[in-house]
Amino acid sequence: MAFDAHKNFAYSTLSNSPGTGGTSLIVQSGEGALFPTPPFNATVWPAGEQPSITNAEIVRVDSISTDTFTVTRNTPTETVTGINRNMTAGDQIAATITAKTLTDIEANYGNSWAPFLMQTGTGVQSLASSNQTNNSRTGSMLFFPMTLQAPVKFNQLIIGDQLSYVTSNQGATMQATYISKFGIFSRANATLYSLISSNSFSIGITDQSVSLSMNFPTTTHTSGYGYGSLGGTGLTATAQRASFLDGTRAIGLQFGGEMSLSGARYWVGLLHYKYSTSGLSTHGLSNVGVVGQIINPWNMPGIVSGPPQIGRAPQEFANLAFTDTAWYGRHIIGFLTNTARNDYAGTAIPPRIWMAELAAATNSILPNITLVST
Repeated sequence: MAFDAHKNFAYSTLSNSPGTGGTSLIVQSGEGALFPTPPFNATVWPAGEQPSITNAEIVRVDSISTDTFTVTRNTPTETVTGINRNMTAGDQIAATITAKTLTDIEANYGNSWAPFLMQTGTGVQSLASSNQTNNSRTGSMLFFPMTLQAPVKFNQLIIGDQLSYVTSNQGATMQATYISKFGIFSRANATLYSLISSNSFSIGITDQSVSLSMNFPTTTHTSGYGYGSLGGTGLTATAQRASFLDGTRAIGLQFGGEMSLSGARYWVGLLHYKYSTSGLSTHGLSNVGVVGQIINPWNMPGIVSGPPQIGRAPQEFANLAFTDTAWYGRHIIGFLTNTARNDYAGTAIPPRIWMAELAAATNSILPNITLVST
């Protein structure tokens, strides 16, 4: 949609008296040039007063001829336009910010965005060693870019995730909790990223012999996740597990409310880990990894194994590997593995990430994501 034009200090006073019905407003000589190109909304109010709903009127300036404005009175572009003012010489007029100024911006936000198109070379990026059937209680956070070409509103980010289930006929009961945490970051400067928003969900599993029960997110809402359990006694056969759990699933990452982002590049952090409270820790749900497009090796942080730019020495190109602005289009993707950080420790989404902390991802992919507002 087209936005109204704007100018700072677009202000004058009337030199004529249009009354309650006149549609020609004349401003002081030479001051018509202070105003933006029509159409735009303007507010008219008395001299020596502040504008209010009881003394001001919002008009729509349809055209300007030097210092003469042709207007629509009590413009229908606004829900509340004030009074039908008896305009007189000396009244103040300004191209003010009105409700329309803001609702035009809000209306320009899309309610879904899929900034990534799958092509040949699709792969899966593992989120941790042993495919999360181990009992690590910590994880490494995958960090990757997400480019929005236009403003967007959303309440969840959908990502493709490949799952499997490692079965066993163990006699003892295995109980485990799987934690998934995630966040969206913006770039504070060339080497630092700041957290915008984060959230998490969990999956609880009780497994004995071939009997499996689960508690997991069954729905997403604007306020968070809704949880449910498998009906009856759960899954009682390996074939049931394979059909119900195995394969690529669309996972909704819910941030607890409606979010709005302007068109820019952002980064997403994904952290997944498991802990078992009893039984074998090497069995259970396996998060094989997130699905996306394979990234060539020279697009990975800290690696310059591919052809450098024409005219740049390989060593100079390598020395620029730790600022995303110096990467000449190479998007940063890697893992945060520094568990010594108190605000991360492999169990939390940190409030900030430094570029130099990222370890190169092996067989790295750019995950396939979609933003939606439900």
